[in-house]
Amino acid sequence: MLLFLILVTIVCSCAPKQKVYYFDCNKQDPEVIYNFFGQAINMQDYYVTKFSKKDSIIFVATRQLIQTNKIKGIEKESIELHFYFVFNNDKKKSEIKLYYIVEMNGKRKIKKLTNDQLEKYEKDVNILQEKLLFYCNPDFKGR
Repeated sequence: MLLFLILVTIVCSCAPKQKVYYFDCNKQDPEVIYNFFGQAINMQDYYVTKFSKKDSIIFVATRQLIQTNKIKGIEKESIELHFYFVFNNDKKKSEIKLYYIVEMNGKRKIKKLTNDQLEKYEKDVNILQEKLLFYCNPDFKGR
């Protein structure tokens, strides 16, 4: 039993960790982000799906990479960016998470990004983080 626990601990500590990118949007009005930030994501060639919750806003942005016909069905590969906005909480920051998704016949699997993919798509995250400096500025109230 002890050997099993040690083995599980080693495997879990070696498992790939999700990279998280942080930004500060605490002082912005959530309606401004909800109404305007989707346009910035669309300019990066991502398709936006919005989910709004009571105290936060979540954007899921997807960029389809490849769609191939296989014997088992259609396989789709895409990159997803998840934006978790936190407002009115000075202790917690908003965050972005980057995912590589493989979908086969409607079943989605999240995979670890290769170093080449991370290098390529991390640039999108960095560009959107810069745009968030503009959109999350409390002086920005829309156009």
